[in-house]
Amino acid sequence: ANKGEIKRVEDDINKILSFKKYYKEFALNERMIFYFAYYNLIAYIPQYNNHYYENIIKVYKEAREFYHSSIVLEMRDQEIARREYNLLNKIFLHSFMYYLDDGLGSQMEFIDIIDEIKDTFDDEMDRDLGHAVLTYLHDEMDDLELVFYLKNYFTFYFNDAKELTFNEPKDEIYVRCENVVDTANMIFDFMAHSYICVAKKEEICNYILSCSLQLFTQVPRSKYVATYVEEATSSIVKKALPFIRNVDFKEEVFTKLILVRQTENYMHSKMVEKISLSILDHMNQNRYPLIRSMLEEGFWDYSDLRGFVARSARIHDVGKSLVLGIVNQQIRNLDNTEFDQIKLHPVNTDVFQRDFHFSFYKDIIRGHHKSYDGKSGYPLDFDNTKSKYKLIIDLITIADCIDAGTDIYGRNYHEGKNFDMVFKELQNGANTLYNPDIVTYIGIDNNLMNELKYIVGEYRMELRYKGYKKE
Repeated sequence: ANKGEIKRVEDDINKILSFKKYYKEFALNERMIFYFAYYNLIAYIPQYNNHYYENIIKVYKEAREFYHSSIVLEMRDQEIARREYNLLNKIFLHSFMYYLDDGLGSQMEFIDIIDEIKDTFDDEMDRDLGHAVLTYLHDEMDDLELVFYLKNYFTFYFNDAKELTFNEPKDEIYVRCENVVDTANMIFDFMAHSYICVAKKEEICNYILSCSLQLFTQVPRSKYVATYVEEATSSIVKKALPFIRNVDFKEEVFTKLILVRQTENYMHSKMVEKISLSILDHMNQNRYPLIRSMLEEGFWDYSDLRGFVARSARIHDVGKSLVLGIVNQQIRNLDNTEFDQIKLHPVNTDVFQRDFHFSFYKDIIRGHHKSYDGKSGYPLDFDNTKSKYKLIIDLITIADCIDAGTDIYGRNYHEGKNFDMVFKELQNGANTLYNPDIVTYIGIDNNLMNELKYIVGEYRMELRYKGYKKE
């Protein structure tokens, strides 16, 4: 992230903290946002401040001071106060793990704070984690030993969480799941800067992902924890990607942990895949010249091209899957601020675009909302006309528009239309908004026209039935 983006994140976090004075009016799971805001400040500090050690301590002390403030003390007679205190300390202990390799072992104040945190815990595993951090800071434990220790810690919390029936109180579900997520992210963050061999990192990563799949795929999508699970699994997947060497497994993890839990996004990606492949297959069968032009962009044969288009369609909206769940789950029309968040999805994917395997698809991810002539659409700083995959971007854009325009079920920012209405819009926008060759071909291939009408009609209903039946 650049400094401007980091500054915006910092400003957003401080906006959240400005609501601290209304602390007692928030429910338990809502009050936790203040502790996580402090946690995120600590996580972001090193990215924009070279002298971040002093700021880490400052933010930590500010958070502790807030917890002991009168506004929080007024609620101290409630049983949940102890849980919040435990959560506060656990969050900061986890956040301090980010800096283990930064030479802070000689900073006695840093060590004293961790020692202080360790002594507050009732749970033996939490005390043990604090002890492990201190041990590492004193250079008595190597990278592999620490990761092995943390893996056992992760397993403890995973076994505790997988006993959930999801009929428990909200705060109990949140705390158990958070323990799993926080520890998983902590391991990934540490491994990213450790000297552990690649094979061992992948082994540990696969173990964490298999446990996460087992746990979070059990959470009913209709439950109140669904939004939290989406946010949590997104963070795990983004941190796990660098340790996975197989692109098929990467997509499987992304699909099963994130996309399949977001019904509308999942349906849309499957529909765009179906529509784009239908158009592509018909053009290939009829030897339409555009296929030859696509093949000339470095594909071995039609099968190779088709596979690339299929995966492009499946992951083109990966950024939307990472948008805040509270926005993704709205069934009403979105307001301007929420729609602005949706419009960020082509660029809200840095971690995927930096990944070696997914980087091949970055132009499709960034360009599928740009016009054919490159003069309109978003993001403004991406020139789709210069991409070697321009024709594939054009195809995905048209498939995206056909599905979005005819979706009368899942869209929360406009009303659906029938296929003929959408195709008329494609024709009107040919040469400027849409690739004229693809639009022309759809119009002259009656079999394709009928197939597309079937896909946006009966096939969509069948797909949605199968998707919701899994709930």
